[in-house]
Amino acid sequence: MHTWRISFGLTLSLMAILAFYAMARLDFLAPHGRFIVQEYWLPITLYTFLAAATFMVGLAAVLRRLGLHDVGRKVDLVERSLRRGEGDPDLTRRLADQEQGDFIE
Repeated sequence: MHTWRISFGLTLSLMAILAFYAMARLDFLAPHGRFIVQEYWLPITLYTFLAAATFMVGLAAVLRRLGLHDVGRKVDLVERSLRRGEGDPDLTRRLADQEQGDFIE
């Protein structure tokens, strides 16, 4: 999984949570909603986009700093080496048993 995909998904999730929270807290503005959107749609859109982009880039930087930017590639590499029989013999045996349908407890 790529870092930008994780960052994008988490950013969308956070924005949805914040939107629901804001709707609940700012319900007193509901009678003026049409005027606010007509008058200030451009700054609202621009600042929302910039906040989301800033959060996404910051999250990607944190994930890269933690070394999580290539976890999917590393896991795939370990799995392929186990399937070739390299590495831990117990894991190799259990992986072969799982492929045959024998599940060991």
